[in-house]
Amino acid sequence: ARQEELGHFKGEGGTNDLNPSGELLGAHEVVILARELGVEGTCTEPIASVDGMVDWAKPAVCGLQKKFGSDVFDVLDRPLDQPITREDVAELQVRVLNLPIPKNTDEILKNFPDRNQMSVKAQDAIAATIEAGIFKGDDAGTFRPQAGMNRAEGTKVNSVAHDIVDSENASIIDPIY
Repeated sequence: ARQEELGHFKGEGGTNDLNPSGELLGAHEVVILARELGVEGTCTEPIASVDGMVDWAKPAVCGLQKKFGSDVFDVLDRPLDQPITREDVAELQVRVLNLPIPKNTDEILKNFPDRNQMSVKAQDAIAATIEAGIFKGDDAGTFRPQAGMNRAEGTKVNSVAHDIVDSENASIIDPIY
């Protein structure tokens, strides 16, 4: 309900059906982040090409590129029109929320039995989002880094991220490059 209230998810095909069990595509995540940061619609055409571009995400892509640089989406391993993985969400959130990379990544991740499934490049971002409270393990204690997310999971993750953006401790002015 929170994401609907914030206007981040609109119903499927103009209906009020938000389809919480539906896949969270990379484009959905991009639109949500752009709305969180107030940059959606600040321009209309993307500055640089992004794999899997969908028309309805162009204003969000453009806004995030304008604020964070044309390479902001280089952290994503899949095209925007594909389901986004948990580790891609972690990397994108760290990039646009300017979350600090913890010095104790190994300590934070040591209890996840599926740590070996986390790409090396994503481990710091995963640890940062865990430390920030954006992500945590599932009931089995796994992170499932290569798993996609449904819209309900995306809503929960982005709700926490929204709280970080709203907090007085958030620094989203200078992006991490």
